[in-house]
Amino acid sequence: MAAKVEKIPSGHSKSILPSVATPTPTTTTVTRKPVGQQKRIVSESQSKVQTLFDHVPQSMESSLLFSPTATDANKVHPLFYTLGLKYSHGSIQGSNQRCIALLRILSDYINTFVTLEGRAFRHDFATQLKINLNFLKKCRPFAVSMENAIEYFNSKCHGTSENLEQCEASIKSEWIDALQEYSEGIVKAKEAIVEKSMDKIKNGDTILVYGFSEVISDILIAVGKQGTVKFSLVIIGDRPLAQEKKGKGLEIVESIDENALISLTYTSITGLSNIIQSVTKVFLGAHALLTNGGVLAHVGTSQIALMASAHNIPVLVCCETYKFCDKSPTDSFFHNELGSGFGMIRSLKDKAEGLDLSIEVTEQEAEVIGSLQREGLLLTPVIKYDLTPPELVTAVITDVDILPCTSVPVVLRVQENRHLSSLRKS
Repeated sequence: MAAKVEKIPSGHSKSILPSVATPTPTTTTVTRKPVGQQKRIVSESQSKVQTLFDHVPQSMESSLLFSPTATDANKVHPLFYTLGLKYSHGSIQGSNQRCIALLRILSDYINTFVTLEGRAFRHDFATQLKINLNFLKKCRPFAVSMENAIEYFNSKCHGTSENLEQCEASIKSEWIDALQEYSEGIVKAKEAIVEKSMDKIKNGDTILVYGFSEVISDILIAVGKQGTVKFSLVIIGDRPLAQEKKGKGLEIVESIDENALISLTYTSITGLSNIIQSVTKVFLGAHALLTNGGVLAHVGTSQIALMASAHNIPVLVCCETYKFCDKSPTDSFFHNELGSGFGMIRSLKDKAEGLDLSIEVTEQEAEVIGSLQREGLLLTPVIKYDLTPPELVTAVITDVDILPCTSVPVVLRVQENRHLSSLRKS
């Protein structure tokens, strides 16, 4: 039986396979949603993001989050509305500050929470808290430190003594004390890392840092205040996001003592190869440390660690133990966040006005030009974190000790045992 061959329009490849019952193509696009993931509402501009990053969580636009028609809009507490707006606009940056702000809002929310008539306090509180936390997650996906803090708080809620069931005030007081203790632990962990890191900077060293990290900035400030060590500083500027309007790294220059610096160099990551040979140590911040030893940090960190490792330069990562995570991703796409960065064109309205529209353009090209004229700014999708393999990291400076990357499972086990013992005592 002869095979039936269809005519292929010009510009397309020709198939030599037998024709089978091929359905008529339609314009409907079906997006497969992972199990357990909520449906994401995006605006017209966000729907144009490349499908390569469809699985990566992205913060929603404020016009959709705070509209009256938003889901559960009337059930969200004003405290979480305020915090969500700060997250969405980038007013609070850094995983430490975001986590501390969340703990502070949770304490205020517990104080002001009123149980609805006819409902049990714990059940009603858990239901309302879930709605508020889901709203925050839409404003911006949670950092690993925030997920660990929420997990800690949930375990404290479930571990509250049963004899306090009838005393709502006592339960609230116990929960607020737990949140306060966790928040103080974050500050103490940072101070411990600063104390352990100061001895690693010697007189005459050339220190390279990437972007802005709160703990790295505190280390350099503390070394400068000593007055006994002088070092050179190289700052590699991080790519700015749309909410920030400027590159990261310059904040360190404003705080550090100038008398402690021999020289100061600021460059972008494209100039790394020209300056890496003069560097003696590399200090990097971290978003999270994973069980397989990988370091989840701002995108570009793995490139710097790779370059330093190729030149036999020590790479020291500063990370608090409360950022340790029991996940083991093998690439940067497993656990990440999608942001919006600036494209090559800053003011598209000015560019569009200068275009020669007398040139013949297709209907699709005209639609793109009109879209750019309406938006006035080109925003490109940018992943915020990358994964650095443990082979590129010399050591991790934590609030416990200076450890190798592979010690994460041991630290998590010790933390779990301490947590279980504290629940038994309560």
